[in-house]
Amino acid sequence: CHSNNAARVRLWMALKRPGGMGHAIESRMLTYPDLKKADFAAVNPLKKVPALILPDGAPVFESNVILSFLEDKYGDAGPRLTPRTPEGRAAMELLCRVHDLYIASPNTTAPGFSHSQGAMYLSYGWHGPERGMDLPTRAAKIAEIWRQLCWLEAELEASDRRRAMVSRLHLDKFTRDPDAADGPHLLGQLTLADLTWFPTCVFMEFMLPRFFGWPQLFDPAAADPAPTPFPRLAAWYSAMRAEPAVEAVRAEIWAYWEEMEAAGQFKPIVDEIAASADPTLKLTYGVPQAVQLNYQQPPPAGKGTGRDINQPHLG
Repeated sequence: CHSNNAARVRLWMALKRPGGMGHAIESRMLTYPDLKKADFAAVNPLKKVPALILPDGAPVFESNVILSFLEDKYGDAGPRLTPRTPEGRAAMELLCRVHDLYIASPNTTAPGFSHSQGAMYLSYGWHGPERGMDLPTRAAKIAEIWRQLCWLEAELEASDRRRAMVSRLHLDKFTRDPDAADGPHLLGQLTLADLTWFPTCVFMEFMLPRFFGWPQLFDPAAADPAPTPFPRLAAWYSAMRAEPAVEAVRAEIWAYWEEMEAAGQFKPIVDEIAASADPTLKLTYGVPQAVQLNYQQPPPAGKGTGRDINQPHLG
C-alpha cells in the first residue's frame, strides 16, 4: 500500500468509473520481499511496483506508461483523465515528467542511488548501504524537493493568470479544452497529473513536518510553525482529499507510515540530524530561521540581516 507510484494506479482504478475498474483489471498487493522473487522479476526486471500483465502475457511497467496505457485502453469507461488538446496534454505530461524525474525516480537500479523522495525515509541505519545515504546527500535531495514544490506552486499561479486572461479577453472558444473546467485540480480538470502528484504529497505531508521541521505544507489553515508556503498546492490537496476514493488511498499510505514510524524506521534519520554539527546542511524549509549575527558594530540602519531575504526559492 505504501508505494506512491503504485498508488497513482490505484487512484486511476478508483476514479475512472463509479465502483472502480476491478471488473476489468485484477489487482494484487505485494510486499517488498515479493519484489525480489524471480517470478516478479519476470514481470518487471527492475523489481519495482507497479507492474501490469496484459491478457497475452506481455508485461508493462513504469507507472506513467501503465497509466497512459490504461487511459488509452479504457478511456470510454468514464470521464477522460487526459486533456483533449495538444496544449493540455503537454501541460499534463510536463507535470508528470517533473515528478518522475526530479522527485520519484533514481533513474538507475545501481546500489547506493536513490530518488529525491528517498531522502525523507531511507537511511543506512534502517536500509543498509545499498539504499541509505549520508547527511549531505540527504540535504541535497531535500533541497531538490523544495525546489520542485516551488516550481509546481509557480506553475499553478501562472496557470491561474493564464485562465484569467483568457476569460477576460473572451478567448475561451479558441483555447478551452472541451473537458476542461475551472476546477480545483492542477490543470483545472482532473488528469493523470493529479493522480501522479497526490500520493507523493502524502509522503511529504507525513514526513517533512514531522522529521524535518517543515510547516504543514498542504493545510491551508496551518499557522504553526508557519503558514504553508504553497497556498495553491494546499488548496488543491484539500480538494483532492474531499473525494472519498482519494481519501481512502491517502489513509492506506498514512497508516503504513504510522506503522513504520512505530517500528523505528525514522529514528536513524532523526538521530543523524540531531548529531550533526554542520551549519551548512539545510534540512528545514518554509520556516523562518533564527540566525545569530555577530557584529563588531551595530549594522547600518535598514540593513538586511539574512543573505536569503526575498529569495523564497531558497527556503
